[in-house]
Amino acid sequence: LDEAIAGCSLVVGTSARSRSLPWPMLDARECGVKSVEEGQQAPVALVFGRERVGLTNDELQKCHYHVAIQANPEYSSLNLAMAVQIIAYEVRMAWLQAQEQASPPPQYEESPYPLVTDLERFYQH
Repeated sequence: LDEAIAGCSLVVGTSARSRSLPWPMLDARECGVKSVEEGQQAPVALVFGRERVGLTNDELQKCHYHVAIQANPEYSSLNLAMAVQIIAYEVRMAWLQAQEQASPPPQYEESPYPLVTDLERFYQH
């Protein structure tokens, strides 16, 4: 893990287990937005735990934020593939929104076709 996150400016860890130690928390959507914002400046790491036991407290301490995906309290733990899919979806949606906001308004090129008013003048002439 140390080697994987060495060059990252933002490290976000995911876990369904509640911890007694306080960590700065993000929900999945906030994780997507923060990852896209920070990812424009430097590499970002999204850290997922093992299928059976998740991330250890020591691993979570290496993360700047902790993400818990809100799920049904009766079945609060998602499997690894589901968690990756949800976080990846939120990152993608945040990236698309950032692209939409960053792109300039469309420039309309001059049409090779005459305007209706010009055609009407032509016909009347």
